[in-house]
Amino acid sequence: MAAGDGVRLVHRERSENKLEDAARPAHRREVSTINMNMNVNWMDYPGAWSFYVLAVAIVWFCFFVLDGFESGYAWTYTHMVHAAITFYLFHWKKGSPINDDQGQFDDLTFWEQIDCGVHWTGTKKFLAGVPIVLCLLASNPYTGVPAEKDDSAQLFINTIVALVLVIAKVPEMHKVRLLGINKGIPTQ
Repeated sequence: MAAGDGVRLVHRERSENKLEDAARPAHRREVSTINMNMNVNWMDYPGAWSFYVLAVAIVWFCFFVLDGFESGYAWTYTHMVHAAITFYLFHWKKGSPINDDQGQFDDLTFWEQIDCGVHWTGTKKFLAGVPIVLCLLASNPYTGVPAEKDDSAQLFINTIVALVLVIAKVPEMHKVRLLGINKGIPTQ
């Protein structure tokens, strides 16, 4: 393990009970709680998830109440706005606006910087679940399109958008640039 990769080994002291020692490993991996990347460390703050949900709810409120759309269409438009913004900010835009990182994150997207690149952390699970929940809200007959309308096109669009966002978040897509798009200029 290289220093600074966000993982540390913790040595456990031996106890008097040999069965207890045999049941637990002598060393275990722990993810460090210190994330020095100022671009993404705010995602670990206590109110970050609540703020994110509140921002999505405000967008829905604007479509539903202020513009007068039906609930299903308001959820679909919210899903589309969320998809466009998060795809660009999380999966397209690379680097960090913080000057102190000395170009360390220039080749990484925001998603690849979250939690030091560790996959399936709580934050990444939450962010991967949001498009799925939005798709379900937009497609549910109680919150979305009424059952008597049978808007298959809306269901299709919501599903495709959710799939694109979720596929972009799976660990197999980490640092992958499809067809060389957004690969950037090679550095020397």
